[in-house]
Parts: sequence; C-alpha cells; structure tokens
Amino acid sequence: MSDIVSAEQIQIIEISISSERFQSDKKLFVSGIENDASVGVELEIYENIYMPYLTGRILIQDDNDIYRVAEIKGTERVTVRFKSPGTDAELEKVFIISTVERNIKVNDQMSQLLLELTEDHGYFNELQLVNKSYSGTGTKIIEKILQDNTNKSIKPNYFKTPSQRSMRYIIPWQTAYTAITTVLNFITTQNSLPYFFFSSLTSDDLVLTDMESILEREPFHTRPFTYSIGQLSKNRTLEEEAFNITNMEAGQLNDTLSLAKMGAIGASFNSVDTLSGSEVPIRIDMNQEFLKLSDAAIISLSQDRSYIDDRFRIDGNQEDQITDFNSKQYSVMSHTPYDNINGLIPDYRTSRDVTIKNNFLKHLVDNSFNITVPGLAFAVKNTNRSVGHQIKINVLKEGSSIHDAGQVDERRSGNFIMMAKKHVFNLIEDTHNVVIKVGRITEPRRID
Repeated sequence: MSDIVSAEQIQIIEISISSERFQSDKKLFVSGIENDASVGVELEIYENIYMPYLTGRILIQDDNDIYRVAEIKGTERVTVRFKSPGTDAELEKVFIISTVERNIKVNDQMSQLLLELTEDHGYFNELQLVNKSYSGTGTKIIEKILQDNTNKSIKPNYFKTPSQRSMRYIIPWQTAYTAITTVLNFITTQNSLPYFFFSSLTSDDLVLTDMESILEREPFHTRPFTYSIGQLSKNRTLEEEAFNITNMEAGQLNDTLSLAKMGAIGASFNSVDTLSGSEVPIRIDMNQEFLKLSDAAIISLSQDRSYIDDRFRIDGNQEDQITDFNSKQYSVMSHTPYDNINGLIPDYRTSRDVTIKNNFLKHLVDNSFNITVPGLAFAVKNTNRSVGHQIKINVLKEGSSIHDAGQVDERRSGNFIMMAKKHVFNLIEDTHNVVIKVGRITEPRRID
C-alpha cells in the first residue's frame, strides 16, 4: 500500500454548462483555468454506496443573468473536468441540471443560483422503463440489464459469486437501476453479506461489489486518519495535514432497542411454501451470525467483537440473553416455481440469507459517523479511494496526546467502510475537502 498524497489540490480544469439549444460548440464556462472570471462559488459532488450515479450541487454567483439568458430548463449538461495532482490523469464527469434549487436576488445586479445535479446516465435512467425477462445468477442479470439499457460497464473482478442459484426475473416496467436494486435485494454472499452497486468519482466504470470483498481489501493507506487537535501545529508535515480529521460528528449510535425491534438482534419467522403449503420455522440469532463470520476469517472477534451485549439480562433472569428473544416475527411466502431456476420470490433458504443480510446492513448504519478530512489523499484517480472501500481511523481517548502510546479510543478507531462521501470544492479559494460517512458491522470491545 502507498499513502499517495500531494501538496497540490485537485486542479479544476473546467466546469461548463452546455445544451443542444446553445449555438454549435458553445459553452457557458462557470469555473476552471479556461475561465478568466469565475462565477462558480462552490461545487459539491456526492458518492453513495447505495447509489449507481453521482449527484451534486453547484452555487453560482450570477451577475450576467445566466438563468434568463441561458433559459435554464433542467436539461442542460454540466461538464466537470479536473486533474489529479502530480499526474497528467484527467477526470471528467457529466451531470444534468435536474433542479434550480434556489434563485436569490442579492441586489439589482446579481443573483445566486443553486443548481441540483444528477450524473447523466442516472438522469437518462429515470426517463426509460424496462419490461423484459432475464435469467441467470443475480450478478449476471445485473450485468445484462446494464449492457442492454445503459452505456455503462461494471468494473471487472470486484465481487464474489452470490450463493443463490440462477433466478428468473421479469422486470415489470421499472427503470434499469430500480430493477438492479431489486435484484440486489435478493442476493447475498455465501456468508449472508450484502452486495452494493455504485458510481465513483474516480472511475468511469460502475462498481458492483459485496461486503465480504470490501472487508478483504485493505485500506489504501498505512497512516491512519487521526483526530487530534495537537496535530494542527504550524510545523505539521504534508502527511500530517492530509490525514488529519478536522471534524468528527456522530448522530444516533448504538440504538440496541431499535435494532432489536427491527429483528437485527434475534428474530424468527415462518416461511410458507406457496406450492406445497408446508411451513419452515426459522430462527435468527445475530450473535451466531457474527461468530460464523469470525469462523470464516472475515472478521476477528478477538479484536472486532460483536457489540451485541451477551451479558445483558431481562428482569434478573440469568438464563435468557437478549438474542434469545424474538423481537420481530416474520411471515414469508416462498416457492420454487421452476425445477432448475428460482423466481424472484425466493425459497426459504434465500429468505433467511436475505434477512441476515439486511440485519448486517442495520448494524452497519447503527455504528456510523461522519468525519471531515482534506481532499489531499482523495485526489488520485484510483477506485480504492471511493466509497465501498475501507479506511483506517484513529481517535484518541479523551485527554490524550498524539504522542501518548496506547491511548487510542478502540470504539471509534480501526478500519471503517466508506458509505458516503461529499466532495466540497471551494472554487473561490481553490480548496477541496471531503466529508465521509463511515461505518462497520462490528466495533472493538475491550475485555477487562
């Protein structure tokens, strides 16, 4: 691994607005080196592990009556071109203006425009419905849907084969990405872990991957991102600046009662086969599912213990653990309509795997928070810097110094999955910062 950082920020080469309505080859330059008088103030680009396309917003200081002269209607293309520092590698993303979110008159000579952006293939996806039958494994169906209905490709060799056998799916007049999301809901790895399908700022390909593969891939950096006010000295090195967490915020964490009520601690359900009428009772104990991941060497419970409290007892009862209670009851209809192929309504084994998969996702969200870091380490054209990958975080215990050995807060430190990222480009001051939502399905628990 290599902690590639640069003293330079991402260089914005071009932010421009174009449309078929404009004169041939004419663009309205908003910001970049080709524009002498930038009217762009701030650009935000969002990556999300659950979204197959990027979204964003751009704030424009409009003293040329752009809204009226350009007749912005929500179909204009916004081209963003930038260059990774220290290389000749250029990145280009094309968005469509989906909404004029705000148009404020500042004075008689100036307005502020806030434009909402959707990556072009995501915008086009919403305009086209699909009604077609597909068969194959879940990942093969996703690849076929993408090939038939978009101009995008999937990054190769980035996911495992799902545990579910081939299925048949008739898309009932859905968009291609909605259909892909539907298929994702019914596939898991051999260890009941979920799949993700998303777009990355640093790649032209879309990414299909699974949590098992994510946990196998090490963070791209060896030096952890560290929250330490003491690291903000005047003599800090470039690496100290690049891997310094400038802000850390957490909302609702460790809501065990809500997890239990959603079935993510202990649950049971009856799977009723619609063809035979037989019932299959199924019990889920999430502590056991974490142990299975440990046995498969996907996580290590000696370091990353499940944070389900196995010592908690109800009303002084010394027998029952919290995972012994069925805090949610499911009734699932399942069947196998074909001899050699499943329908989208799964058999009881798939129903169980999908329920466990959804529980892991709930634990991922339950243990998540936001950090803000400089964009210096995220300016490289490499997919491993995008969401759907791990980063290493160190947070010091309260009252500790960065020079104190062994003073790391184990509950908020370690490897985390990047779930969402907001790239904030200040076009006036030429800076790039990244707000990252991180989470993990387990958290370290100290054993006294």
